[in-house]
Amino acid sequence: NGADETIFYPAAGGPNNVTPTVLFAGRLVEEKGVHILLEAMKLLEHQDVPIQAQIVGSSHFGIGKETGYTRRLKAGSPASVQFCAYRSGAHLGDLFREADIFCSPSVWEEPFGLVNVEALASGLPVVSTRGGGAREVFAGGGAILVERGSVVELAAALRRLAEDPQLRASLGQQGYAAFLERFTWSNARAQVAEVQKALLTLPLFNAESEP
Repeated sequence: NGADETIFYPAAGGPNNVTPTVLFAGRLVEEKGVHILLEAMKLLEHQDVPIQAQIVGSSHFGIGKETGYTRRLKAGSPASVQFCAYRSGAHLGDLFREADIFCSPSVWEEPFGLVNVEALASGLPVVSTRGGGAREVFAGGGAILVERGSVVELAAALRRLAEDPQLRASLGQQGYAAFLERFTWSNARAQVAEVQKALLTLPLFNAESEP
């Protein structure tokens, strides 16, 4: 997997938000953990931490219908959270560049999480959860990983980044370097080619091997 460098790339000079903005982009389904993020935002609001969040997505890919879960999310969200409709392509890339932090609060074994790579490509520091493919995606840095389902840990990581612009910058730079090394499409193609070459050395693919 990789991200399109013509769509996802760091903002020139960084975002200009007075209040740090956390971005979530993805399907609004329970396993993505958006409800955990909202509870963390409530906790930060009670702690008087200056931070806001933008939730971008719908119940399905594209324009999804409202579900009981999405209605509960919107009904119980604090004033610091804004919901936006599903975005893709260049429009989504723009939202990444307008944010200060990306959050992926998945509570299931997320196999890979492409939005995490898109965040790295955009130079954003990430708060994600342990498990699934997160350790592989963030092997080169760029993120703070917290326990899945923990409102307290998620809120603490977001607060740490919101209050420390230097940490945001250093994690963002670290993640962007990891993206350039591992997740550009040219690197992805090279990795696929290596796998194909390795497969061709196996007896199953060797024309000279015995049947």
